[in-house]
Amino acid sequence: MQILHPFALCVWHHRRIPMEGNTFASMRQIYGPSLMDGSRTFHETYGSDDDLIAQQTYINELRSWEDEQEAVRCFTECEDDL
Repeated sequence: MQILHPFALCVWHHRRIPMEGNTFASMRQIYGPSLMDGSRTFHETYGSDDDLIAQQTYINELRSWEDEQEAVRCFTECEDDL
């Protein structure tokens, strides 16, 4: 059984849909290739699926830690107001 690990890809990087007002060429120049440009090109640019999953996991852990710190700060400030 394969375990799927979700990671974020915007519509450009996942489905090659340019943002409004941009051409395919300008999007590729600014944001790099889309997965729809070919798996080999995409992975040569951004790394393997495992690399991308590791990066996304790291970012999610940072966000979780930051959220936790914010909750502690808010709780401490609220406690001071009592």
